[in-house]
Amino acid sequence: MSYSRSTESHPFNALMYLLLLFLAGALVFGIIGYAVGLSLSGLPVASIIPGSKSAGKADQMLILMRSVQIISAIGTFILPALLLAQIELRSIKRYLKLYAPKLLLLALAVVIMLISAPFLEWTIQWNQSMSLPPGLKDLEVWMKQMEEQLAETTKLLLTMHNGWDLAINLLMVAIIPAVGEEFLFRGCLQRILGRWAKNYHVGIWVAAIVFSAIHVQFYGFIPRMLLGALFGYLFVWSNSIWVPVLGHFINNGRAVIGAYILQMQGKSIDELDNVTMDKPWLYVASFIVTIALLIYFYKKRWRTEEQHGE
Repeated sequence: MSYSRSTESHPFNALMYLLLLFLAGALVFGIIGYAVGLSLSGLPVASIIPGSKSAGKADQMLILMRSVQIISAIGTFILPALLLAQIELRSIKRYLKLYAPKLLLLALAVVIMLISAPFLEWTIQWNQSMSLPPGLKDLEVWMKQMEEQLAETTKLLLTMHNGWDLAINLLMVAIIPAVGEEFLFRGCLQRILGRWAKNYHVGIWVAAIVFSAIHVQFYGFIPRMLLGALFGYLFVWSNSIWVPVLGHFINNGRAVIGAYILQMQGKSIDELDNVTMDKPWLYVASFIVTIALLIYFYKKRWRTEEQHGE
């Protein structure tokens, strides 16, 4: 895959543009999200102040949190990617590779996501079992507290009582993040870093590290980094951003649907995390078959002579 474009700015400049657009989008749309959320939920402004006694009911807080999550995600990820594409190439389609993918590659991506799930679940358990040296005990305590707070927030966001809640959560957790994060991290950041290093592998892995780090979930860092790298290779080899978008949607959508099914059965969302490591053969098989599928995907990849009219 070629990253060189005569009309694109230097990768450093493009990176600065992306960072500024990202920060501006996060700030502006975060404020808009809170304003819309407070209006829809009927909560007072004081309710967003930490420790406030005007917290409101759980359903009101849920409306507020969903509004902030949806609106801020659009402004933080989707709009910056679209604006950078327009600034850099004056063509959003060409820059982000908004091309219709080969159906075979699209189907392979679906199978790869399903087959790789057991191995990725094992890496989650392995990552969570890691501990820091005794000298970093205070840091480890802080990291675990952060993880617990994020877990509680996630549980609240995934609270569902009916099909409408499921639809909202699929939009909030699966559709918007799949589009926005792939546009930003694979379509923009990976492209910039790949051009700068003149090596798409470097672009993929550095973007995957940033992708994982920005979620601020220390005990999920490694599996999310591996997932980011997987999306990166699917993007490069397919020459279509829609392939990793689909993979990202499947990954997040599985969690939302799983949480919905559990709640409809009267069970706790905590059961989603009850993954035991007592089937090593399953994880090994998942890893081996995933690698085999990726090799096949690579062999069927988009090639230079099949460019989309560029």
